[in-house]
Amino acid sequence: MEGTCLQEKLNAHVNEKNAPIGGTSAGLAVLGEVVYTAQNFSVTSEQSLGNPYHTYISLANDFLDVPFLDEVVTDSRYNNPDRRGRHTVFMARMNKD
Repeated sequence: MEGTCLQEKLNAHVNEKNAPIGGTSAGLAVLGEVVYTAQNFSVTSEQSLGNPYHTYISLANDFLDVPFLDEVVTDSRYNNPDRRGRHTVFMARMNKD
């Protein structure tokens, strides 16, 4: 949704109005500086830990500008243990790339 009216409005809401913003699941996932887009399918922890540059890992950082979430990558539904390993890889990639 880059370049959309929604992106513009959300960024203005946070950065011009200094207003809070929140989300659950996919809404949470787009709040951090780095976003796992899953545009190339969903990656498992095993796949991502085995290859931090697996083709299923698609990260972006050009949707929202939420200053207090700089250097943060979000991933929801941690009741699924398979997400923990991949989140570690996302954070490593955020720092390396």
